[in-house]
Amino acid sequence: MTTVLVVDDSAIDRRLVGGLLSKASDWKIEYAADGAEALEHAKQALPDLIVTDLHMPRMDGLELVRAMRVHHPEVPVILMTAYGSEAFAVEALQQGAASYVPKSQLADKLKDTVREILARARASRSYEALLSRLNRSEFTFFVELGNDASLIDPLVDLVQQTVARARLCDSSGQLRIGVALREALLNALLHGNLEISLERMDEAR
Repeated sequence: MTTVLVVDDSAIDRRLVGGLLSKASDWKIEYAADGAEALEHAKQALPDLIVTDLHMPRMDGLELVRAMRVHHPEVPVILMTAYGSEAFAVEALQQGAASYVPKSQLADKLKDTVREILARARASRSYEALLSRLNRSEFTFFVELGNDASLIDPLVDLVQQTVARARLCDSSGQLRIGVALREALLNALLHGNLEISLERMDEAR
């Protein structure tokens, strides 16, 4: 059964959020009063997802996001934000939060947001499991660049992202692949398609 941990220092708000999530779902809802308690809870039984308030004593929602990113990066965290906390929400997203929902819109958006993030997390875990069993992979790109040099950089980015997702090499290797591919494509375009000689290129410089 999917477990959602609700974290809020207000007992009333905890139960309110838990009630919203319990409706039309079979999720198991558990509770913690602040970020520190949530981390202790995660040590005992890791939830599938955390919904947390932003402002709490001992450890607030932003600190909880950072801690979960370090200790349990596979568990997504959704922030509940009050009016005026938009800047903190943006920072939380940058720190690794999966999403945020304004408290004024919990009734309308919280369940759908939780469903969406849970689906993404399941897909990510399936992808990780697949990669762990991957012994060999081949990628073929058929792209008609024509004479449009502006398409080279997007294609190089696509190849680098594919290499990164498949964990074929580290970041320095990805960089080397990008540089080599860009050079090869430019050479093919200039000297092949456009038939520009090295001498003409030197003269143009």
